Amino acid sequence: MTHSPPAADLPPAATSPVPGGLQILAAIIAVALIVTGAAAVFTTNNSTGSGSLVAAGAAIGALAMFANRIQSVDAAGIKLQLTQAAVSSLQAAQQADRQGHSDIAATLRDHADRLLSAAAPIGSK
Repeated sequence: MTHSPPAADLPPAATSPVPGGLQILAAIIAVALIVTGAAAVFTTNNSTGSGSLVAAGAAIGALAMFANRIQSVDAAGIKLQLTQAAVSSLQAAQQADRQGHSDIAATLRDHADRLLSAAAPIGSK
């Protein structure tokens, strides 16, 4: 049975949460969409549009609340588990180091760094 390496062994991108400012911005946008949608329910005949505003606000609000807990995303049949793949690569690199294969370990660490860069929030660099 393998276990995850301690957080100190992981690069900063693997352990850093979504920036708080980004979550606050998403929450503000969510509230604005929900309020706008709720007002539109009573002032327009376009019930589909106003319902869509409320639904979009609720979805963005949920993402803002749970952004730090999301580890994988299913979209159109593609499952993104970049962080978990990076942790596996780091574990394999540690094992390769223990076995004296430093060149393989360096390649695995480089692979893990690229995965973590791809998994990092867009505005964090």
